[in-house]
Amino acid sequence: MGNSASASDINSFRASLESNQLPKSTSAITYGGLLNEHYFSGPVSDLPLDVFTDTCWDAEENVGWIGCYIRSKYDGNPIRKPINLVIVLDISGSMSDTLVAPITENDLYTLPSKMDVSKRAIRNLGTILIPGDRIAIVTFHEDSTVVTDFLEVCEDLGKKISELMEDVSPGGGTILASGMQTATNLLNTFLQNNPDIGDCENRIVFFTDMCDTSEDELGPATLMGMALNNAKNCLHTSYIGVGVDFDVDVTDAITRVKGSNYFCLFSEEDFENMLNTEFNYNFFPSAFDVSLKITTSEDNIIDSIYGTNYDDEMKLVRGHWSPEKHCLYSNEFRETVLTMLLIQQSGIVPTLPLEILGMIFNNISPPVECFFKINTYFPAPIQNGSTRGGLMLIKFKKYPNENASEFDITLSYKESVNSDIEIIRKRVSYQDDQIISHNLQKAVLLYKYVKYIKLLIDNPRDNKLQTYSDTIIEQMEDIYPNDPQILENRQNLEQFLCILRQLPPDTEGQEGCAIN
Repeated sequence: MGNSASASDINSFRASLESNQLPKSTSAITYGGLLNEHYFSGPVSDLPLDVFTDTCWDAEENVGWIGCYIRSKYDGNPIRKPINLVIVLDISGSMSDTLVAPITENDLYTLPSKMDVSKRAIRNLGTILIPGDRIAIVTFHEDSTVVTDFLEVCEDLGKKISELMEDVSPGGGTILASGMQTATNLLNTFLQNNPDIGDCENRIVFFTDMCDTSEDELGPATLMGMALNNAKNCLHTSYIGVGVDFDVDVTDAITRVKGSNYFCLFSEEDFENMLNTEFNYNFFPSAFDVSLKITTSEDNIIDSIYGTNYDDEMKLVRGHWSPEKHCLYSNEFRETVLTMLLIQQSGIVPTLPLEILGMIFNNISPPVECFFKINTYFPAPIQNGSTRGGLMLIKFKKYPNENASEFDITLSYKESVNSDIEIIRKRVSYQDDQIISHNLQKAVLLYKYVKYIKLLIDNPRDNKLQTYSDTIIEQMEDIYPNDPQILENRQNLEQFLCILRQLPPDTEGQEGCAIN
C-alpha cells in the first residue's frame, strides 16, 4: 500500500492459487496485506499525518471494534524528490525459473522467467525516472558485480540500461548480503563524493526471490543488520519478491526496518503497476517512527490489533490517572473519585496535592495504555474519493455492566527522519446501539476472511471448518455485490476451497477449529 511498511498486498497467496498449490505458510496472507489493498472512504487531512476513527459494538460476537484510519495530505499527491536509486538484481540459478509455477508442459516454454521479467522492469525504469534522478545497478549470486555506477537521466537511458543488462544471465547460489554490501558501498561512496547534492531519497531496491542458499544460517539476519545500519544513515531499502519462491517470513522481519517496504510480484502487470503507475507512492516515505497509543480504563480490554507488521507485538502498560483522562473510566470509578474529592473539599480530611490523589486513584483502577508501531508511512492512492489502506483495526472487549466507553487515541510521527516528533490526539466514544459504518463493516469482514483462510492453511483437511466458507461468501455477496475487490477476494476463496477438496483424505482426521 501506500501507508505502512507492512506487506502491501496478498499476491503471494494468489500466486499459490494460480499454480494450483496450497500456500507454504499462513504468512502468505496477512491482515495488513488485505486491508492495504482495499479502499476506504472518509475525510482527508491537510496534515502530514492524521488519524480518523469510527467504532461499533458487535453484540453477536460480544466484541467491539475501533477503526483507525491513518491519512496524510500527501495521499493522492505524493512527495516526489530526486532519487538516488541502486537496483540490486538477484542472478542466482532460481531466477531462471518461470515467474509462476508451471501447470502444463507448454507453460515451461511459454511462461516468462523471473530474470526476463526483472530485466524488462529495470530497463523500463529508464523511461520513468525524471531529471535529477540517478540509477546504479548491481547483480549478485554468491558474489556481486557493479554493472554500472550512477547514471543520470538522459533521453536514451532505457536503451543504455538494456545494453548494460544484455549479457546478464542467471546461475549459481544466493548470498543476499553480498548484494546489499556492494549496493551500500556504492551509495555511500556517491554521497561522500557529492556532499552538496541536496535533499534526495536514497534507496536500494532488491529484485530477488529471497532464497538465501548460503550455509550461514544468519544470512537473512546479516542482511537485516545491514539494512538497519543503512536506515540510520537515511539509506532505505525496498524488496521486490519475484515469483512464488519469495520467503515472506524472512522479508516480514526485514521490512520492519525504518523506511523499508516490500512487494510480491507475479506478473508483468504487477511490475508495471508497482514500478511505473505507483512509483511515486512506493519509494518516497512521508512519515517515520509512526506509532499509535490507545488509552482506556480497565473496563475495556484491548484484545488485538490488525493492519501492521507488528500485530503480534502490541504492548500493554499501566497508565496514570489525570483529570484529562478521567472521562475514560467507568461510571463506578468516576463516582468513587467524586466522593473522595467532595470529602476533601468538606475539610473532613487534609487536602492532598493532585499528584498524590492520582497515585491513590491509580491503585483503585489504573488506566490501560496500548502501544503499537506502524513504523514508516508511504502516501496512498485515492480513487473516487476513497483512500487505499491505512486502516488499523482494533478489537476490544468490555465488562457487561458498561454500555458506553471512551478511548484516547494518540498518533505520533516524524515528518522526516531528523525532525521533531509530532503528536495528534483524538477522543473516541461508542454506544452499544451505535450503527456500524460501511468502512468498519467491510474491515471486520476482511478480518474474518483472513482469519478463516489462515485456519484452513493450518488445518487443510478440516471438513467442518470448510463449511464455514458459505457464511463468508454469503456475506460478501449480500453486503458488497458490486465491489470488484470483494468479488476478487470471494473468487480467491472459492479457488482455495477447490484446491483443498482435491487433497487426499487424512486417515487420522482433524479436530474442528472455531472461527470466532
